[in-house]
Amino acid sequence: MTKICLATIAIIVVAISSPAIAAESVAVPKTALAVYAPKPKYPLFALMRHEEGAGIFVFRVEINSGRVKKVIVARSTGHKDLDAAALKAFKEWKFQPGAVASIKQIFPKSEDPLASEDGLVKLPIDFKIR
Repeated sequence: MTKICLATIAIIVVAISSPAIAAESVAVPKTALAVYAPKPKYPLFALMRHEEGAGIFVFRVEINSGRVKKVIVARSTGHKDLDAAALKAFKEWKFQPGAVASIKQIFPKSEDPLASEDGLVKLPIDFKIR
């Protein structure tokens, strides 16, 4: 048991100190409306498994405050851990108040009760290991 635990720790230490971590990148395009936009962190085990992927995420934003109310995966990156990292970061984003078009403006026939108060933002993301 102790040998297995030490081997696991050694693998994690090697993975953490490996140059692949310094070479990972997450490409998120600059969004003029975003005033706070932390980049997703590349998950350690995704790096170890050499997982890469591109996806599309849709934000539901409260127009008056710019606060992200919900994020959905419109197209997966192909890896659950990459999607989870993107969702975690994107939920913290904040947009310039009043700068996002309302759902009602985009979809005039929308029956969403908050269509006049909320807007949608679509954002692609690309996780790559160089």
